[in-house]
Amino acid sequence: MRFSELQRKVKESDDAFKLNTISGTIWNFDTRFPNDVYKPSKGLFRLKKFKESEVAEVADSTTVLLKVLSFLSPQSRRRISTSRSRNG
Repeated sequence: MRFSELQRKVKESDDAFKLNTISGTIWNFDTRFPNDVYKPSKGLFRLKKFKESEVAEVADSTTVLLKVLSFLSPQSRRRISTSRSRNG
């Protein structure tokens, strides 16, 4: 769940909470609950029980990408590589 989404859901659950209080409480969930939560990227929290399935999904998507790239011409591969390096 994204930080902003978590913040919004907490605010919706009780309007008495101020946004700064919510932010100060949830920004470091991964360090406060290291056995339950991990942070795969900035602003994204996930439960550790889903970590193994995520690794499998990444491996599957990498395999698919490699298969697709094997069918593309060298020029197409360069364009994809260039656009990925600009985006990532």
